Amino acid sequence: RAYYGGHFDVGDNKSNDNSWFTAQAGNLEIVVVNYEFRGAAGQQPAVSAWGKKVFEDHPDALGIGNTHYMVNADGNFSQQGKAIYDSVKGVGNVQLLSGGHISDRAKRDDVFQGVTTTSILCDFQAYSEPSPKCAGGCGYFRIWQFSPKNNTMHVWTYSPSQNKTLGGAKDDFNVKVDLSKAAYGPFKKAGVTKALGKKLTYEVTGLKPSTR
Repeated sequence: RAYYGGHFDVGDNKSNDNSWFTAQAGNLEIVVVNYEFRGAAGQQPAVSAWGKKVFEDHPDALGIGNTHYMVNADGNFSQQGKAIYDSVKGVGNVQLLSGGHISDRAKRDDVFQGVTTTSILCDFQAYSEPSPKCAGGCGYFRIWQFSPKNNTMHVWTYSPSQNKTLGGAKDDFNVKVDLSKAAYGPFKKAGVTKALGKKLTYEVTGLKPSTR
């Protein structure tokens, strides 16, 4: 797939648990790094270094980190979640971290060197409603809707089986994100045009393959 970036094998874990991909929506570029589930075992340094490098290789994309267990119901990091945050907090484009594992919803904001990273817990596996179609969380999932114009991400919660949304501060809220680079990108000198007689030529000096 064109969006698939690759995976990272560590030790005996030769799988897709550590992997990354990109997404493009209009002018908004996103890079997502998925980390293997380690829980109380913490984070393997080699995986942390790999994930950080993926984000650093995409400095103009909105960076999102994802793992099975990032945040507890009280908003505190899991052991692995704290290690992931510590490894990427100095990378300016990483603004969102997400996970589940704990059957609840919560979020936290951390600021480092002027960059706010929001970590989100969302897990409906134990959620129930009085409905014959409700099992295993009633089908609720999260939708993240980005607005580059307002530099916000609107988070809302919807179930196709229930055909309804959930309100309240836990399930319908806005997150401030800086999309100025990911949505538009900084202007950089890419080449020089030269007029030679009737023919206009140009020399490209800074473009990578498959970029605009």
